[in-house]
Amino acid sequence: VWTLFAAGIALLALPEPGLTGAVVSAGLFGAGYIGLTGLCILWAAHILLGAPARAVTWACLALGVGQTVGSPLAGALAGRIGTAGTFAVAAALGLLAWAQLHPRLAPPDADRD
Repeated sequence: VWTLFAAGIALLALPEPGLTGAVVSAGLFGAGYIGLTGLCILWAAHILLGAPARAVTWACLALGVGQTVGSPLAGALAGRIGTAGTFAVAAALGLLAWAQLHPRLAPPDADRD
């Protein structure tokens, strides 16, 4: 899911993505976003087992704060390095975040004690 999200963003970093690239990018990004939102909500509910409603609230709040802070930062970055560079940076940050979070969020291995 995370790689779909990053791939959707990275497509727009290509020199001439065109209409087809934009449509494919939107589909990949949208699928990744919906998937990651669902995973975020499930993960939060797993952490706060006794208060699933509170978990969903915190997950939605975190997503909203991220969008509120990320949009102006991306706009400022686009003003400095252009939109293609901004999409490349966003895709790279997404993959870097996944590389850092994946081992921490992965289910415990059944073979480990």
